[in-house]
Amino acid sequence: MIMSKLRHGNKLIPSTIDDVELGLALEERFLIICKLWMRVHGTELPIPESLSKDIYHWRQMRVRHNHNDFQHTESEKISVRHVAQWSVDINCELRNQERVVIDWGDAQ
Repeated sequence: MIMSKLRHGNKLIPSTIDDVELGLALEERFLIICKLWMRVHGTELPIPESLSKDIYHWRQMRVRHNHNDFQHTESEKISVRHVAQWSVDINCELRNQERVVIDWGDAQ
């Protein structure tokens, strides 16, 4: 029984419209930030290695949503939030603005 809970602790749960829209908006924002970074620095946007797992989870969720499977895991939701905060940080850096912390409105 305990082994079963450990193995399936990261189940797919239904995505709300907000979850789907956040993933899509992040994809659009990410592309804008990549272009802005290229224009400002003349190089591709360096992705921190610490963020690669989060980006992988976010992309997996987006692929699922693009195939009309509107589900996600809890780790994908957390990863999307990490990538979103990082993208806001980069955007603020590029525009010489103060860092803004996203308030998600829940305990996560």
